[in-house]
Amino acid sequence: MNGRRKRGSLLPALLILAVLCGACREKPPENKAEETARSMETVQSTGAARSMETVQSVEAAQSADGREEENGDDVAEGSAETEKTAASPAAQALAAVLRNEEAFCCTYNIPYTNRDIIQEYRECLKDIRFGDRPLNIRRFAVVDLDHDGAPEVVLEMDEYAGSVILRYEQGEVRGNIVGYRSLFCLKENGLFLSASASDEDAWSRLFFTGDTFFSVPLLSRTGSVCYAGEEEIDGQRWQELYRAADGMKDAEWQDFSEASIGKWIEENHAFDSAPPEEEESGSGRQDYLNSLSRLIGLTYDYAKKSPQERSASAAEYYAGCEEELERMYRTCLDVLPDEEAEKLAADQQRWQDAFSRRQEADLKRLRPGEGGGTADESLYFTFGDRILGRTMCLADLYYERKAQGLPEREDAT
Repeated sequence: MNGRRKRGSLLPALLILAVLCGACREKPPENKAEETARSMETVQSTGAARSMETVQSVEAAQSADGREEENGDDVAEGSAETEKTAASPAAQALAAVLRNEEAFCCTYNIPYTNRDIIQEYRECLKDIRFGDRPLNIRRFAVVDLDHDGAPEVVLEMDEYAGSVILRYEQGEVRGNIVGYRSLFCLKENGLFLSASASDEDAWSRLFFTGDTFFSVPLLSRTGSVCYAGEEEIDGQRWQELYRAADGMKDAEWQDFSEASIGKWIEENHAFDSAPPEEEESGSGRQDYLNSLSRLIGLTYDYAKKSPQERSASAAEYYAGCEEELERMYRTCLDVLPDEEAEKLAADQQRWQDAFSRRQEADLKRLRPGEGGGTADESLYFTFGDRILGRTMCLADLYYERKAQGLPEREDAT
């Protein structure tokens, strides 16, 4: 993985994510060429892609990937002749943590957890205990989970115990312990499978916010009801998309050894694109995502609250997520050129319509308190989660376009 990794290498993943949330095809493609053509049509018709340039960049990136595979021996030979450079600060810090030379901040802290059982550590990796035993790391993978251009290190624990995600942010290594059912079947593009029950699973992507993380389902199933994004789809189409996601390239796992740490961490120039040690508050993508942790805080202590307390917290959470989505959507419109702004407006309307249909169906199916008692409105937490996920995806769009330095529209206020 020599050579600085560019954000453009993630574009194939973005196309796949757009296709997963797109309109249903009438029949499966007969070959890869037909699949690519149909995917392009789907992306354009749903407004999920950012522009036609994105699709063209995807094709270019895919072609480049193919050439790299075909000429792997030449690339390896050329890389060996290249003068070695010092490891980046991110790579050095991550390697020190993996070697147990430095302590780092790590949490087992997910939304809806009771605050009194949240585990926080500032220790070396070997000294952290998960439950009643130490973390026994089997292998690791280097994957850009949150699509910010800088990869994370995913450590897999033994016996299906889960994972530890290490990331470098603002000059230090931070970690999150993740339960096994929350992240498995990890793909090279950061997509992963999660399951909360035998009949509930989802292909999702991940964002970091504050000291925790937030998963956004892209393709999900609850019982017999299936969704691509917020749009309900039939079971056959869901199976088709599920197999497509499952067939994507798996993350490349490395044995947890000194040799692997040297090769895949210290010598990996993908870590060169890690963010600077200090970032002006509110100026960057991760700053914004971290600010959303104030909303995540409303979900904590769920099990300890009375129905009335849960309803009040859910209402506040839902309203806060709605407000944040509207703010980010308007912000995106301000930075996009007119044509792309129109596409986004159409896409946002389709998302809102699908969200409203799903919400109405869930209210009819799940809403308690219809027998005359006080309704427990805690299901609005779930609705808020979906809104917050959409907000985070729009934040990706905004900060990427902002980084490109595009002029704002003349009618932006």
